[in-house]
Amino acid sequence: MAMTMGLHRDPRVFPGLAPFQAEMRSRLWTTILELVVHGSIDSSSMPLMISPQDFDNHVPHNINDADLWPATQEFSTPKPLKQFTESSIQLLMRQSLPIRMEAAKLINSSNLEQSYNAVLQIATDLQKACRDLATYFQLHWPQYSGETDLHRKFLDMQIRRYILLLHRPYMLQAQHNPRFYLSRKICGESAMIIASYAESLQLPSQNLDDLSRLMVMSTGPFCGALHLDIITVLGLEVTSQLKETATGSSEPGQLTMDPLAEMSKAQREPMIRILEHINDQMLQVVALGIARFKRYIFLSVVLCQIRALESGTRDIRPLMIKAVQESVKNCYMAVQSSQSVSTPQGPIETLICTESPPGLDFNLMVSRKLHLLTERFLTLLGS
Repeated sequence: MAMTMGLHRDPRVFPGLAPFQAEMRSRLWTTILELVVHGSIDSSSMPLMISPQDFDNHVPHNINDADLWPATQEFSTPKPLKQFTESSIQLLMRQSLPIRMEAAKLINSSNLEQSYNAVLQIATDLQKACRDLATYFQLHWPQYSGETDLHRKFLDMQIRRYILLLHRPYMLQAQHNPRFYLSRKICGESAMIIASYAESLQLPSQNLDDLSRLMVMSTGPFCGALHLDIITVLGLEVTSQLKETATGSSEPGQLTMDPLAEMSKAQREPMIRILEHINDQMLQVVALGIARFKRYIFLSVVLCQIRALESGTRDIRPLMIKAVQESVKNCYMAVQSSQSVSTPQGPIETLICTESPPGLDFNLMVSRKLHLLTERFLTLLGS
């Protein structure tokens, strides 16, 4: 629809447009491109159907919203990007758009073997984009740190997610093919950096920063450190390390205590710590009345598996089944407590709907959903 309206063309192609209309068309098109790329990587079944060659390279001007008026016949000279305006964040993100579009195409590629060299190159370019972003915020906009702190962290999480998704298929193969060990390392690092942003999330505290509120209320990639991708990658890395350490033991289930094993343990501890913190916070999110059951139950089982492997337990399946049952019970109790809050007062609770729509049995719906989740997890464990 946007291309039918000609938003993909440089506004200078249409000389009859007023400056206000031209600027708004550029802003809209830049926003649409971001949504298209996000939609592509969020759904592996929807390949990116557009490339930089399909649209003109026009970008919004670096001007403040206050300088935009429909009746304006001529804008003041756009400011250099080093001078912060309300358009600067969009312009800064636009710089990495061509790389991210290439990344999106590779993420949805079915030919993993042939595309690995391209993955390495594009992931390297994206890592450089992350460093450039951090440098730009620090060097040019330090006086706006209060206004831009959310943007800096959010943009870093978004770009690192592309790196994570690019290397994730090869991370899974790295357990059997040492050639892909670099992908495993990069995946773990990217997931850990994104997960570290959850440290500021301290529910049930009401004094949350903007990024924490965004992670609590959002779904998909916007929930950042609470996304299932992050939990899965970190959980897989920790359990893989534990299994590898135990492989060389003289007795089954006994961890080898050598210098390499000690180094591996030191590397695991921060990952385990952040996973435990995310698990605690996920239950607090459920207690706010937000249905995040699957992630909390899954992470509870992963942490149970990690503790069992650390202790050298041989048969961990019964422990994992118990973890599923206990986490489901915790979810139900948390939701029950959230329903008892009739008049929310704090800034977090004001965003949550704690009343059921007329005619709907909330407790019955939650019970059924948790029951189905329990059956699904127990089936997976049984297989």
